[in-house]
Amino acid sequence: MRSDSAGSVIAIFIGFSVLFGGVAHASHWASDTLSNDAAADLISEVEHQTGIGLVHGTLEGALSNASPLDDDQASRVLAAAELVAPMLGRPSPTLENRARDWALEQSKASSGDFANLTRLALAAIDRVSNASETLEMMQDSSTGREWNASLTDLRKRLTAS
Repeated sequence: MRSDSAGSVIAIFIGFSVLFGGVAHASHWASDTLSNDAAADLISEVEHQTGIGLVHGTLEGALSNASPLDDDQASRVLAAAELVAPMLGRPSPTLENRARDWALEQSKASSGDFANLTRLALAAIDRVSNASETLEMMQDSSTGREWNASLTDLRKRLTAS
């Protein structure tokens, strides 16, 4: 009887992410660059920091790893790239105001030269779109076109004049 109830408890938690504050949150994943748990986690972490170190490190980390990026890594990389776009004045319409405000503060605090960070973001997006678990998932998904469109939109916002 005990094993049945333990199995039931385990079954209840299948599909749930890590416990936060004692409350289980269902994992969330979507085809755009900002609508999943790993992206939300990165944005939440960044909002509590001064400077772009975490954004830069996340983007750089994607390029230093030879093996394909797992889905969480890829999602964090895309979220980091999404935080570069508002520094250039081109945020995603789905980016939360707190994150936009953070990016604006960073752009004001720096010299305003984001050419290197932009190149890094574009290279990291290419890495995700060529060698990641997310790419494999999107190729097997009905939302693959939407995901590719969101990457194209992000690239455009990072390269617009």
